[in-house]
Amino acid sequence: MKAERIILDWEGSSVERSVDWLLGESKGSSCLDLSHLWVVTQTNGAARRLREGLAQVSQSKGGACLLPKFSAPGSLIKPEGDSIDGLTI
Repeated sequence: MKAERIILDWEGSSVERSVDWLLGESKGSSCLDLSHLWVVTQTNGAARRLREGLAQVSQSKGGACLLPKFSAPGSLIKPEGDSIDGLTI
């Protein structure tokens, strides 16, 4: 899978804009299937708000949602070697 960088404009709520975009990427017909996506957010709190937004949309549609994988940017960095500050990774 090729990584694709998506940048949404600043109009409106960032959570609502993101949820709307994610809904358009759903592969499911009976439920929201976003399990094929990996979403990198600035913070873990931002990921939590997106999960809440997706849950609200799923509930309003009376269906389920298979969530994407969420990560913060720090999880994408692997240091040189096998340890960070003496702790083995």
